[in-house]
Amino acid sequence: VLLKIALTYLLTPDDLGLFTMTLVFFAILSSFIDIGLEKSLVQRSRDNLTSSIHSFVFWCILIFSCFIAFLFATIGSYLLQIIYSDDRFGSIAMVMSIGIVFQSMMLLPVVQFTRIQKFKSIVIADCAGLSAGFILALMMAKNGFGVWSLVANHLVWLFVKLVFLWIQSS
Repeated sequence: VLLKIALTYLLTPDDLGLFTMTLVFFAILSSFIDIGLEKSLVQRSRDNLTSSIHSFVFWCILIFSCFIAFLFATIGSYLLQIIYSDDRFGSIAMVMSIGIVFQSMMLLPVVQFTRIQKFKSIVIADCAGLSAGFILALMMAKNGFGVWSLVANHLVWLFVKLVFLWIQSS
């Protein structure tokens, strides 16, 4: 909480608004990533996830998320520029689209930990990602990077969480 307060102190309302408005569209598109697979894989407790099913689901989700990220980086960034009449939305959306792919790659480790009720691993990964993201964002905001410190915060959070989940799941 203190890190969020410090971050809002260092940034302008314009920076916070730019990021938040882009994040809304990011969240909407991110909700389409798993296409219901996460819940169905968790519920299939009687079956083991064989390596072939695991691989098939991973590649399907990765390909679909790359497609969604491409749409967000191209069409989404263009629409944001038109809707808000601000060219800065385009570059922010393009960079944030990478996070859609990071988020999709977390699906299978989260399913694995949820099935065996090892929620501590998910929380540890989330806390590590949040901490790394906030530390970087604070340094960037202090050095005048503005809205890009929030974008970096979001991407670093997702990436570090992804790495922690994959390391713990192996």
